[in-house]
Amino acid sequence: IGYEDRAVVSPPELEVAGADKWENQVGTGPFMFEEYVIGSHMSLVRNPNYWDTTVINGVEYQLPFMDRVVLPIIPDAATRFAALRTGTTDLYFMVPPEQWDALDRVAPDLQKIESVGGQGGSVNFWCGSPPFDDVKVRRAMMIGTNIKELQKLWMGEGMAIHWFPTLPGDPGYIPMEELPADIRILYDYNPTLAKQMLEDALGPPDADGFFFKTKIWTRTVPTTNVDQAALLKDQWTEIGVEAEIEARETSEMHTILYSIPPRWTGVASGGEYQQAWPYMAFAMSERTGAALNTSQYSNLELDALIDEMDLELDPVKQNLLVKEATLILLRDVERIPGSLRPQVALNNTTEIAIHLGEESHPASILNR
Repeated sequence: IGYEDRAVVSPPELEVAGADKWENQVGTGPFMFEEYVIGSHMSLVRNPNYWDTTVINGVEYQLPFMDRVVLPIIPDAATRFAALRTGTTDLYFMVPPEQWDALDRVAPDLQKIESVGGQGGSVNFWCGSPPFDDVKVRRAMMIGTNIKELQKLWMGEGMAIHWFPTLPGDPGYIPMEELPADIRILYDYNPTLAKQMLEDALGPPDADGFFFKTKIWTRTVPTTNVDQAALLKDQWTEIGVEAEIEARETSEMHTILYSIPPRWTGVASGGEYQQAWPYMAFAMSERTGAALNTSQYSNLELDALIDEMDLELDPVKQNLLVKEATLILLRDVERIPGSLRPQVALNNTTEIAIHLGEESHPASILNR
């Protein structure tokens, strides 16, 4: 089974299997779809034809090791935690940040794996019409947004404030101190400067002190999304922008964002930007007309660089193109990079292990 747009499929096979039925999955992943019971679970079984192997102590093994994986559907967070504690489930992945302190207090015996993760939250502008088709307005909005306060909401304090569009440590990453001054200033919260920049771009505010009104679209789950929208509303009021929050259930929000033609304008808050592979992130999210470019952002110079990345096989040269593209994207401010999303996974045993003969190995190194 593949994942979203990264699934490798063959159209003829889809036609034979029946593309109108999503259960007829076609892919090259380590597991195959078994069943989906509404409101109960989804189960996957081992793909006997999976292409990958791993070597342990000089012995090559076929992957994956697990024969079956069951993904229970448990909407309530408290019930998910109880299932983990009682052994009904073995792994709780991506535990919401608001639960971390409580879990540390009541379940210190659970094994915890912490990571930065490969994604962060962003605040996207609708660039297809005024006022956010004006880069001067978008730059003012970022300067008028206190990103460190957004980090507090997501428990990302102390993490890099500059992580977009590549993560620190990536060969294509440009450290903050090496960014040009006109980009570094975007990360310095300054509502007075932001308000002046808006007046320079749009003229004086109205009688109520607002330059314009906008909507903040956000998902209702997790609730931190709504908290972030409320925080943005308060911060932007200070710089003369009146915002109305439009909170929607996740599936409805996806429909609004990805409909053709689009069904939203203004600002979309709480989206996630994944950049494990920078080139792919550029191609899917920043190229004009790309499937995940919900902001209708377009820069032909950037498009040309993405095309070059597509053809460049030398990783050193491709990373140089990533850096060049990064500067264009940061100057254009098609989104405000919010907070990196720290991640925690818990399991209810001291070690989830796979046994090979007389040896035992952590499952995490055996399945990928």
